[in-house]
Amino acid sequence: MKTLRKRFPILVSIVLTVLFPLIALSAARPLAAFGDFFADNLYLAQLLVEILSFAVFLILALLMGLGFIFRRSRKPIRALLVPCTAILAIYSITLLGNLALSLDYPMQPPLKILWFLLCMLSVGLTEELIFRGMITRMLYAKYGRNPVGVWFSVLLSGLLFGLMHLSNAYGGVIDLKSVLVQVVGACMLGTCLGAIYLRTGSYWTVALLHAFMDFCGLFSSGVFTMDSMTDTLGSYSAVNLVSVIPYLAIGLVLLRPSKMRTITDGNAQPSQGQIIGLMIAVMLIAGLISAVTVLSV
Repeated sequence: MKTLRKRFPILVSIVLTVLFPLIALSAARPLAAFGDFFADNLYLAQLLVEILSFAVFLILALLMGLGFIFRRSRKPIRALLVPCTAILAIYSITLLGNLALSLDYPMQPPLKILWFLLCMLSVGLTEELIFRGMITRMLYAKYGRNPVGVWFSVLLSGLLFGLMHLSNAYGGVIDLKSVLVQVVGACMLGTCLGAIYLRTGSYWTVALLHAFMDFCGLFSSGVFTMDSMTDTLGSYSAVNLVSVIPYLAIGLVLLRPSKMRTITDGNAQPSQGQIIGLMIAVMLIAGLISAVTVLSV
């Protein structure tokens, strides 16, 4: 499996992307037998699904020779936190807004809040293991010798991350229009997280950052009784596409030419014209995806 992921990282990445929702859906099927219990404890159900998924992909990562991604980064704390600053600021504001909206609603029981916290942590650990620790790492190892290859790695991993969210439309519980908006946002978010991962070289940093983002976004349903998890995800509309802009901006700043040297080890630096072309291409892709989604909605 090590040879396969080195020679065909794109194919392996696609297989992993398809495999993730299949494993999650298979893990969720037995829970349906408990009906009302898990219907009233959605975060507990999701936690169990994420734990099983993490176990499966942990085994796959080890079989593929990717166990090194779990090593603690040797970079100082500052170098790990600075690339995350903008995302932390944006989602801290989101958290404050959700808190203000939720204060009129009763809090969830302590046990449900615990399930929620553990679920958010498990989602961050699992999805970052697959899409940054495995997929972005494989693509970067193959193509990341120059800035064009680095951008290709983060854009493709971001695209796969976004498309994976199409599985949220399964069963019709969440409206397809909301899922399409989520897919577009996740594409750009995945690209941004890929840039953070390559800048920090730390799986644990992006995993905890991802968990924090989900905690802030679902706070009203996890800590208070304002909404359910499906209500929150199903409320996405074209307005949420505004989130594409900061994700794109953060990615462009993190992977700017002066910082690209540390990622490519100074190899094959492109001309300024190539960098500008890449930036325009990224913005056109984001605009095209957003336009298609808006028209669909």
